[in-house]
Amino acid sequence: MFRLAVIDRVIPVSPFERIPAPALDESVVQPPDVTEVRQLIAAANIDRWRTMIEVTTLTGLRSGEIRGLRLARVDFLRRTMLVDQQLVYEARKGMYFDELKTGAGLRTLPLTQRTVDVLAAYIERHPVPQSGPGAGLIFTMPAAGLIGKSTIDYAIKSVCTKAGLEPRHWHELRHHYASVLIAGGENPKVVQRRLGHKDVMTTMRTYAHLFAEAEERTRDVLDAAWAEPGETGAETESSGTSGRIPESRTGYGVVAQLRG
Repeated sequence: MFRLAVIDRVIPVSPFERIPAPALDESVVQPPDVTEVRQLIAAANIDRWRTMIEVTTLTGLRSGEIRGLRLARVDFLRRTMLVDQQLVYEARKGMYFDELKTGAGLRTLPLTQRTVDVLAAYIERHPVPQSGPGAGLIFTMPAAGLIGKSTIDYAIKSVCTKAGLEPRHWHELRHHYASVLIAGGENPKVVQRRLGHKDVMTTMRTYAHLFAEAEERTRDVLDAAWAEPGETGAETESSGTSGRIPESRTGYGVVAQLRG
């Protein structure tokens, strides 16, 4: 705005002329891969944390969203999950449920059969409480207590230690979910909707390097699709033209680990 005012000669110079713009956070997200996630699941000796780790990596829920997940929001028949609230904390109010009535955060997630099975098995082992602070919640502390953010952060760090891994934050499990979608060829808009980001630019900024890696691999998809018989990659033509990652590339990164 001030630059336009200078151009229009309304003011002689912008008051922000010599003030440097704030530096962008260029920290690169390095999510755990499938092998590491499996190690975390295996190391978690408390069923609650073990299941929450797996469900988070399969759905990309935020910490507050999985801690506030209600049984009524999971449609086991249609394999969907409505994400419409989160468990939050404020100093003067304590923990409470914050409804996601509008915005991108309010979303319905398609669930894999594995996610449905993991949730169903956990609920069978730990029936959902009908009373208490955590009434209706799938994941609670003993006596239907609410799970605090500091509790879940401590839990993931303890599991990392037990697994002999570098400490992780719970939010990095959400990054894992995004990385699997991107490696599988999902476009940025789909990833944005699944994560509940406010706009696609947030998704692109956060996972720019992962999209770049996935984009680079599309060269091989095209090479495989157009290879002449007898050329390298010709044997993968049928898989390449179907929109799936060619079999010749299944040894790469996350996709290879998923198939393992």
